[in-house]
Amino acid sequence: MHATDVHELKTRARGGSITELSNCIALCRGCHSWITEHPAWATAKGFMLHATAGEAEYRAAERERMRWLYGEELGDGEDA
Repeated sequence: MHATDVHELKTRARGGSITELSNCIALCRGCHSWITEHPAWATAKGFMLHATAGEAEYRAAERERMRWLYGEELGDGEDA
């Protein structure tokens, strides 16, 4: 699948900006829909941030996404 959607880590409703590159990631439509429909999972895995998130939370979210995508959890049977 190709990345066709821009996902905001912190939504505009929560004070995020769609023009701030550090707040955006490219996703395929299926992944974007899944993340939107599963906010608790998305927050735990670094794909969503709370309204109060600052720079440290952005960095922690990036580390968590990378850990989920490439690290120890890969292939552990979790639903993606």
